[in-house]
Amino acid sequence: MASAQTLDGMLRAHEVAWERFEASTKSSIVYSDVPWPDAGAIVPNALVRFAFQQASDVKAELRKLQVRWHPDKWTQRYASRLEDTQASLILERVKEISQIVNEMKVSS
Repeated sequence: MASAQTLDGMLRAHEVAWERFEASTKSSIVYSDVPWPDAGAIVPNALVRFAFQQASDVKAELRKLQVRWHPDKWTQRYASRLEDTQASLILERVKEISQIVNEMKVSS
């Protein structure tokens, strides 16, 4: 597992990438366009857990993550722009992350 300092830097970079993704007007979104919350290729979804652990306001962080990764919200915002051949893969990953966020809610 990466150090807290490394994860902190990755989390900051992820937030910048997420802002860029949200602001993008790209007409077709593929899997690699999405700023997935991974801490390198070997720790999938680690940044979701780290963001939650580091949050000064746990409720606000949880709410932000719930809105960001909720499958219905994601579909409303981005489904029309998803590349047809990758849409199910992307939405399945969004669902996986949403489930992790919801598990954190239960354990908090």
